[in-house]
Amino acid sequence: MEGSFEIASGMIDDIPVQVRQEIVKHAGNFSVALFGVSGKNEPNALRFLGSGSLVTISGFHYILTAAHVWLELKRYDHLALTLIEHDSHRFLIDTRTINDTTIWAGKGNEWGPDLAFLRLPSSHIGTIKAYRVFYDLAKRCDEALRTMTDTTMGLWVIMGCAAADGEFTERTADLQFAGWFSGIKDSHAKNGFDFLDVGVDMSLSGVPASMGGVSGGGLWQVMIARSARSGEFSWNDGINLEGVAFWQSDPVDKRRIVRCHGRRSIYEATQNLKEAG
Repeated sequence: MEGSFEIASGMIDDIPVQVRQEIVKHAGNFSVALFGVSGKNEPNALRFLGSGSLVTISGFHYILTAAHVWLELKRYDHLALTLIEHDSHRFLIDTRTINDTTIWAGKGNEWGPDLAFLRLPSSHIGTIKAYRVFYDLAKRCDEALRTMTDTTMGLWVIMGCAAADGEFTERTADLQFAGWFSGIKDSHAKNGFDFLDVGVDMSLSGVPASMGGVSGGGLWQVMIARSARSGEFSWNDGINLEGVAFWQSDPVDKRRIVRCHGRRSIYEATQNLKEAG
């Protein structure tokens, strides 16, 4: 846009609430909450386990999440996804029909690796697409592996469901799929993987005391611009998946970090998916 300038990271308060809501709604189209459901003949006991992002690569469709979420989930007979908000529904997938590619160190720790691609049966894709959208990883693969993430630009939002914000029974779940805007506090490279640390200020309204349940949720970067002439903001659906949340630090003075695998970890893993496809 002529006469516009990009917004630097950290200028969240400058963005109108309506624009932020639009961004969260758009990112929410790619996002799902993950439940384990036991009972083969008559599914019943329901347990909320984490969050995920719907992605596609090489013609196949996946849920991208944290490995520790999947390792717990696969113990159940069915995976249940949230597809319709504010409605009682059941959409179940037999966990035995899911082919997984898991990158896991064998124990949970702050450096992972902790990533999983859950390849969904083709018979379920049509139903999911009626309510949600799959993010096409192939469109950015070459660029993502060739360049570094610019953590100083745009808005950053973690999408996921915090268990602390939900109410659960064995058969029902009432939870909020939210987006939290923040900034990147630090970035790391360790053991062949990249990481982004997102700051969480729990003193702010709407921020839960724990981010448990957000594991597996996507970290999105939104390149947003403001017109120097009119003052209006635009982002033209320019949203990129840059990370997957998998670990949170202990709180210090009502602040913590949520650590995410970065985009290089994600896109390098897709090379194995192409070979396996």
